[in-house]
Amino acid sequence: MNQSNRNLLIFVGIFTAAAIILFFGLPRQPEPTPAPTGMEELSDSLINIELSKIEQLKKALESDPGNVGHLVQLGNLYFDISRPNEAIEYYEKALAIDSLNPLVLTDCGIMYSHIGKTDTALLYFDRAIAQKPDLSQAFFNKGLILYSVKGDKANAIKAWRQYIALIPDTAKANLFKNQVDSLEREL
Repeated sequence: MNQSNRNLLIFVGIFTAAAIILFFGLPRQPEPTPAPTGMEELSDSLINIELSKIEQLKKALESDPGNVGHLVQLGNLYFDISRPNEAIEYYEKALAIDSLNPLVLTDCGIMYSHIGKTDTALLYFDRAIAQKPDLSQAFFNKGLILYSVKGDKANAIKAWRQYIALIPDTAKANLFKNQVDSLEREL
């Protein structure tokens, strides 16, 4: 196998692991929902539930516009239904009140990366790490952008090594460790 194919396989492996971690790595409180018959109905049903929650929270904000909890919840709901611009809007409003919330900084950084503002995303991940040096998700996402967008393998590996060190002996760490080891051997 030539070097180019090997690099492609490593990238595909890292990208797959990243997708799994991005979708399942951020804890969200599940809401009970009725069980529709098909996947499309389930997806539509979940989106409708989220949109209903969004409307309720927006109404609550009319009487209490500085409620950080509501602002973060709105950001999270928009995050969950893949509407990054709206998520950023509410995360930024929450951060204007509480600029040191590392979880909100991380989620906002993820959303900035989804709209192509990767330099801003990296700044947000660094701010989150400064506030909470054991926030594994910020290290993971930082490494992902450094590697896949910036082409900075060395610093991506450093970020991912920190990520793995923070969650040792977990399925996520084990999944990722071999891929990072392989990348490191290529430097």
